[in-house]
Amino acid sequence: MSRRSLALWAAALAAALAPDLYFWVSALLGGDGGERVFAWMSSGWCAGYEINREVRGVLGLARGFPLFWFGFAPLVGLAFTGWLLSIRAGRPRLGRLAALASAGIMVVVSLPAPVLLTVDAALDRDCLGVWGPPGLVNSILLDGFSTLVPVVLTALAARPPVRTRPVRRSRPARVAVTVPVVAALLFAAAGDGRPDRVSDSGDLDCAGFGDVRPYGR
Repeated sequence: MSRRSLALWAAALAAALAPDLYFWVSALLGGDGGERVFAWMSSGWCAGYEINREVRGVLGLARGFPLFWFGFAPLVGLAFTGWLLSIRAGRPRLGRLAALASAGIMVVVSLPAPVLLTVDAALDRDCLGVWGPPGLVNSILLDGFSTLVPVVLTALAARPPVRTRPVRRSRPARVAVTVPVVAALLFAAAGDGRPDRVSDSGDLDCAGFGDVRPYGR
């Protein structure tokens, strides 16, 4: 167990709780209880919206499970508990599998709606009106894609630490690197030690600096 893993688990839990905490604080400051009711009428057919209607009932039942409340924070806590127990028992692989399974569940439950909405918007901008008013569309996108943060952090927290090994070059490689460097240094030293030609004022055509030019010449 490393501090890096513990910090990532803590960050995953905080990221899962962050949207609900923001909602609670906003509702408290706004004094309206945070309730929002959307009603709209639309026409047309959009593939993403129709698919979402089919899976929404099943996913809605899943979101009612307590493990999926509070932005999946209980599920993240359960994954952390399983990971910790597996580390204590000397079976870290089981803990990693449990954490990755939890991350996969979060993706399956939370991402279909925002992904399908994005596909509809990419194919036809008019489909945004089918999904609802701008406030509801933004809420779907924010609630869905914000789940990616605890998902990624959970997967990283369960990842085993990467042990880096010092890179050892073979003898021919060391020689190939050393010879040009030494040669360049010797060449530079030889160049600095070679005496340069000193030009006098006549060569520089600087009359009046130490030279005497006879009148008339």
